[in-house]
Amino acid sequence: MSIRRRLTSAAIVGIVGLLLASCAAGLPLAHPDPAPAVPPPALDAKQVSAVLAGLGAVLKVADATNDPAPLAARLSGPALASRTAEYLVSAKLADPSVRTELPVGSQTVISPDTNTWPRAVVVVTEQPQNLQSPRVLTLVQDDPRSPYRLWGWARLLPGSKMPPTAAPAAGSKPLPPDAPGLVLTPEEVVAQYADVLAKGDVSTFAPSFAPDVFHKQIETTLAATKNGLTQGLGTAAAVTETYQPGPGELYSFSTLDGGALVIAGMTTTTSLTLSGGKIEFQNDVAALLGTTTVSSSAVFVWSDVLVFSVPPKGSSELIQVLAAEHVRTAITGS
Repeated sequence: MSIRRRLTSAAIVGIVGLLLASCAAGLPLAHPDPAPAVPPPALDAKQVSAVLAGLGAVLKVADATNDPAPLAARLSGPALASRTAEYLVSAKLADPSVRTELPVGSQTVISPDTNTWPRAVVVVTEQPQNLQSPRVLTLVQDDPRSPYRLWGWARLLPGSKMPPTAAPAAGSKPLPPDAPGLVLTPEEVVAQYADVLAKGDVSTFAPSFAPDVFHKQIETTLAATKNGLTQGLGTAAAVTETYQPGPGELYSFSTLDGGALVIAGMTTTTSLTLSGGKIEFQNDVAALLGTTTVSSSAVFVWSDVLVFSVPPKGSSELIQVLAAEHVRTAITGS
């Protein structure tokens, strides 16, 4: 058969096919829903697992070499600052145990019901292998095209229970910093708690907060530092500590009881000044400082993440600190 005859036969077959199709009943046409302009407001379990898997993969690679370079792909804010400092210390001391264990398996997920950005997802992890407390991870997506990054982590304090929140499929409503309907707005909670840390029980805001382990540890550590300096250097050394809420570092969600879950960043700064003598440092402090001795001053910067349970307005319950993290991220001195 010539090429012309083969082409003619093919054309005939096509025409017959069209005629047969015109005689047959019309097939139903699919009408899929149009793709949403933005992703759905709440993440489902599969999506959260994917986010955590991506985080775990990056941590595994970076942990293997104490190299912070890969971290920016999946970490930001206090988490990035804290992990970077841990890598520096871990590398200098050849001790991987100084790194915080961060499980990526979840037991509780708080997903946002919002169509705006940035948006945050909160995950209470499984218990770490070292049997420490589960971590509260806050993962933030800056815009629709960005991945979720671990903004901060905190350890659940002994006896703490997360407040009831909506199922992940439904989503929990994010709250603005000045959200009404609570005993204190989210931004007031953080500012007043910073005052309580600075002044202790004499703070006018202390009665609003339940006693917590983090506050007690801060007080105990600062008192021990002052006592040690006094014993070693007398009046030649002084120490002060300040607590500053992080600008823009505030994520809040409504809870089913009408209250709120508030997650905040804070910077603690410990300042040592010397008018005589010197102070010698070892281990992780020396690793971050880059030297073992100061004779004039030293400034310690800590990156803090705090998780609060805030009752609804009119409640007689106190604000509770549910989880906290306090990581030394920088030291300068001379």
